[in-house]
Amino acid sequence: MTEELLKLTILETSDIHGNMLPIQYANNQPTEYGFAKIASLIREERRREGHLLLVDNGDLIQGTPLAYHHARLNAHSDNPMISCLNELGYDAAVIGNHEFNYGPEPLGKAVRESRFPWLSANIVDASTGEPFFGKPYIIKTYGDGLRVALLGLTTHYIPHWEKAEHIEALRFEDALVTAKRWVRHLREEEQADVVVLSYHGGFERHLETGEPSEALTGENQGYAICAEVPGIDVLLTGHQHRTISGEYVNGVLVVQPGSAGTYLAKVNLSLRQEEGRWRVTDKASELALSAGGGTGPGRT
Repeated sequence: MTEELLKLTILETSDIHGNMLPIQYANNQPTEYGFAKIASLIREERRREGHLLLVDNGDLIQGTPLAYHHARLNAHSDNPMISCLNELGYDAAVIGNHEFNYGPEPLGKAVRESRFPWLSANIVDASTGEPFFGKPYIIKTYGDGLRVALLGLTTHYIPHWEKAEHIEALRFEDALVTAKRWVRHLREEEQADVVVLSYHGGFERHLETGEPSEALTGENQGYAICAEVPGIDVLLTGHQHRTISGEYVNGVLVVQPGSAGTYLAKVNLSLRQEEGRWRVTDKASELALSAGGGTGPGRT
């Protein structure tokens, strides 16, 4: 017996890189992108009063003179990027590779100031093997019993770039292997109706042909995650600064919203209750332009 249909909206930002204001930080000239513009879109979605999941996919706190000034010259004040995510009511954020650039203290401060959890299931404490930032995932339960799992993963290639003293207490485990473990747990143990994976990493293969699009170093494993990990409904990605929407890999809806606050990724899921469980019946995505000019390109 089937029952009512409901909608779930997932919003993703990624690779904001400290671009708070709609200006070019090199010369103060106005731009048509920036987190301040994205914020208006997020507030608009909030006003719809639907089922909403809001996540940042990493590389948030580094990248502009604003971010540098806070980390190096004004660290006693609240992190401006974190303050904005707090104000907008983010459900979670994922650790990106550039989060480590200023060292463990600025990153730890950002995490402590956040009114939301930071997720990364494959960044673990080198001594205990437990997720270093506390939570590998969250479960968000809505009023009608819908259980949505959000799992965070980070490219494990970070030790190839980052200063050793910034990550000496950490071990970066294979993101694909970690995904297999935790997605199974979310489906079997947590009984999640929807599984969303937010991965600060991108795609190593062409989305349609599966042919390698770069050296298969393990830096990006998005294609392999979709192809080899059953049970994922949506894969949110980043790191490569690409614009991807309306694409599927092995039935998994994949998106990526560019960088610097140019786009907001929006995923719409339709669900129907069958025998006491919510099942995804349809899924679609778009990239909303921060300048209010409609939707962005499907793929680059």
